[in-house]
Amino acid sequence: MAIARSLPVTVRTLADIVSDRPLPMPEVIVPMREAKLIEGELCFVFNKEEINRTATPFRFSVVLSFQRHRLSLDVIRGYIKNRWGLISMPVVGAMRRACNVLVRLTNEADFVTAMSREIMDIASVPYKIFHWTPTFNEYEESVLAPVWIFLPGLQPHFFHESTLKIFAGSYGRYLRTDNATACVSRPEGARMCGEMDVSKDHRSYFWIGPPNKTRSHFQEVVFETLPAYCSTCRIQGHSKTTCRREKLNAGKQKKRVSQSKADLKRFERSK
Repeated sequence: MAIARSLPVTVRTLADIVSDRPLPMPEVIVPMREAKLIEGELCFVFNKEEINRTATPFRFSVVLSFQRHRLSLDVIRGYIKNRWGLISMPVVGAMRRACNVLVRLTNEADFVTAMSREIMDIASVPYKIFHWTPTFNEYEESVLAPVWIFLPGLQPHFFHESTLKIFAGSYGRYLRTDNATACVSRPEGARMCGEMDVSKDHRSYFWIGPPNKTRSHFQEVVFETLPAYCSTCRIQGHSKTTCRREKLNAGKQKKRVSQSKADLKRFERSK
């Protein structure tokens, strides 16, 4: 007679339960005010300083926009907890658009870790990551994206974080370097990650020292993960020159112009 073996039971401690419970958002006090009627419409008006203060608890928040389908929140929370290596567990919640998830991080170190991850997927489902701001629009992707930059041939005495921040300042906001750069274990070049405006063109080189001088150094810049941006669709992933919508609009415009010319010719013949 076979003896049934019971499955091992994982006992959750009080500390585990408390650590998984989301903490309330820090309260920001805004002075009371009455509603206004402007052009017959009911509205509430806040000044820029008040908006910035109310956004303070979210200054390190990021949005994960999943490309195929959004995983369950439990899977996302578990993956972040076990794989991201954060200092503290963030609050993760679904946004209005089904593919978007807001991750409320609480410190700058965790924000940098999340933004600069080189593998942008959870359980093999890819996502794009955006820094949340008060002007964030769920239906228009931000022009800002984390980009890994390689500086081939950079002299190793410029591998210091302070000097790399100077170089990154011309391209965007510095986030971090990789471990090989920090340890100078790959002196063939330095890698750093920065938050860049991907809708703009960026220089592929710079000079360290006055240009074209004997003792100056010509530095090549390689953008390893620079995504294209379409100003028509307002999304990352393709450019305006390869945009299907742009080509369709151009085709319609060309057809309208041809039709207008044909109508004009018929009108002139009928005179």
